[in-house]
Amino acid sequence: MTSDSGPLTMPTSSLTVCLPTADLDSAYRFYREAVGFPVIGVPVGPDERPEPVQFELPTGAFLMLIPTGGFGWVTPGQSTAPRGTAETVLTLRASTRTAVDSLVTRAAAGGGEIRDEENMQVFGYTRWFTDLDSHLWMVTTSDPGA
Repeated sequence: MTSDSGPLTMPTSSLTVCLPTADLDSAYRFYREAVGFPVIGVPVGPDERPEPVQFELPTGAFLMLIPTGGFGWVTPGQSTAPRGTAETVLTLRASTRTAVDSLVTRAAAGGGEIRDEENMQVFGYTRWFTDLDSHLWMVTTSDPGA
């Protein structure tokens, strides 16, 4: 990255995507079991989940779930978008078409919603699903195999 004054220096080496969720326990199970993201942290309390609820994404980035009511605390003065509004597309890259289909199938089995059928784009094979809070996920691969 560059700017008019030269290269930009990134202050950190990781990225955390924070998603608001209406039901923290259900969203936690969805991302842990259906999508298969590794949990970060040690489970605490009677609900047996870490606090904050975070997952490591395949790229070394992180996903944090924040209860909808607490999102205003994390982002003072801001509100969440109405349910079903996709302001961001979260994208996962898979190694094969089979891996794309498998992840989308697991997400649907875990309570997510498949948003399309098989789809070949110019850039590769792509499938879409939404999580339990209607956040839109694209899963894609450049693998041309069947």
